[in-house]
Amino acid sequence: MSFVPKLRKIILKYILRKNIVSYEKYSAYGEESNIFWYRDSGDLSIAKYIPFLGAVLINKDVIEDTENIMADYVFLHEIGHKNATLIVKILTYPALFISVLLMVAIPLMYITVVFPSLLINQQTILYENILGLFVVSFLGILIYSPTRHIMEFQAEYYAIKRIGKENYLRCQEERNSESKDSIMLKLRRFLEYPSPKRIVWFYEFRN
Repeated sequence: MSFVPKLRKIILKYILRKNIVSYEKYSAYGEESNIFWYRDSGDLSIAKYIPFLGAVLINKDVIEDTENIMADYVFLHEIGHKNATLIVKILTYPALFISVLLMVAIPLMYITVVFPSLLINQQTILYENILGLFVVSFLGILIYSPTRHIMEFQAEYYAIKRIGKENYLRCQEERNSESKDSIMLKLRRFLEYPSPKRIVWFYEFRN
């Protein structure tokens, strides 16, 4: 492993707290890239792409009992993020950065503004601060959700173009049958991810 992958592994393992088990080349349907395999039974995410590291991670605990086509689909989805077109990056990365800043601001606002209002028992100030907190939260969600939706749509379309409609639908069926998502995670998927029907419709429309 060269210096750059070693540095990525250190960041993933010690800063992002990922249990990296291997780093290897993976290829599927004409695409090839080095990926990090990690184990985390408590993480229901199948895979992740971390833009600032250019790293693709796949959760071995989630994927190892599925069909090979599922691993290919997940890999191609993450490569779709990695190979996002310039226009998608221009549309999404700044908005994603702003939304993350807003979400970071929420706990800071609570600690520095709302909590002191509670201590001094100033109800008017407290209500104003809670309203401000709500507005910041709403703006964060308002920017983040459609931004992620665009990113995930592009990645899903990238995957279906390579594995085809039948394999894509097989993967969605297997994903749903193995799903242990909580209500909150299902809500998040609804807000951030396009439905498979929309992806299939767009694929058939374009092809």
